[in-house]
Amino acid sequence: MGVSNYVTDKATGYVAEVDTAPGEMQGLVVATRPLKTFTPINKFFTNPVYGPDMNQDGAFGGAPLLIHNGTDAVAWTMSEPVGTKWVDNSTDRFHSGTKALKCDNPDVGDIMQVINNVGPGNNIDMTGNYVALTMWINVDKDWVAGDQFELYAHVDGALVGNAVNLENYFDFTMYDVWQYIDIPLTDMGIEASSLDAFRIENAARAGKSPKFYIDDWYLQETGTPVIYTVEPNKETWLHMTNMRMLFVDAVATDTPAAIDLSYNKILGATLTSEFLYERYQQSNDRPLFTDRIARLSDIIENPTWKIENVGSDSTNTFMLLTQQLPEPLILKNEDADRLQVTVEDDLSVFLLFKMSIAGYEELR
Repeated sequence: MGVSNYVTDKATGYVAEVDTAPGEMQGLVVATRPLKTFTPINKFFTNPVYGPDMNQDGAFGGAPLLIHNGTDAVAWTMSEPVGTKWVDNSTDRFHSGTKALKCDNPDVGDIMQVINNVGPGNNIDMTGNYVALTMWINVDKDWVAGDQFELYAHVDGALVGNAVNLENYFDFTMYDVWQYIDIPLTDMGIEASSLDAFRIENAARAGKSPKFYIDDWYLQETGTPVIYTVEPNKETWLHMTNMRMLFVDAVATDTPAAIDLSYNKILGATLTSEFLYERYQQSNDRPLFTDRIARLSDIIENPTWKIENVGSDSTNTFMLLTQQLPEPLILKNEDADRLQVTVEDDLSVFLLFKMSIAGYEELR
């Protein structure tokens, strides 16, 4: 005995039937639709004010206030309210001068303080006078995920604003390299406060506490870094397959062979504070990937990047750099994924600087 089967629409109750139209073979008609839709896409990194033009001045200016540089110059006084693991004048390694602050395997709860003069200190009003806190940091060893060092401000022995985690502002997995840290005062909630000291506290550790150095610690008077982003459109996933950087500089040359491709420059420009490339995914405040770029070698040392083309009209010179990914990088709209470039240097030295990505967009 045969078994009868019916294909029924759940919403309407309609039953699928065999098509017996004249001139056609008998059979069950089945309609299909694409499971996913992909569209080729190109996107520039953009800023709400400057659009895709990244040759902007994002450097700090004015007269920065020195907090500490390992006692190479007279600055704020270091002390340890808790613990004995900091040295204010280490000569082991330094970013400039001959000395730096050194932190060597502190216990959880240990605190280092730098105060403006000895005692209660002189209160400094941040309002309209300073915009950011910057420093250089060098990790020697042992900093791993789960280690947490909090930075916060004090005035007359009391907390001002809120603490931020140092590890959120640099790549702690990179050892033996000086990295630049830029912390807007708004992140610490002290942009309209008075203070006389900063503290760094070992708030947590995953194993042995790290050993690291801090140098050239400043309060910056003026300037605002400029942020550019690439994000997936609403209700889409962005599959990035390659990226481009295009630089144009006023470098005069009569022959392409004479174009300056020095490893420690970008065309004719020597950058100091660099620009920062980051990838944010899965709604995390901390970037999943961070890279600082100040020279050509910072880019092409990555095996996925290459110098695609260079050329000159005898007055101005361009350089095109491209990255081809072995697998697409997927950015998801629902996870607030994004790519971000922060210009923290004076990139107005270039006639043109733009970054773009290519790939395809998946409708969800």
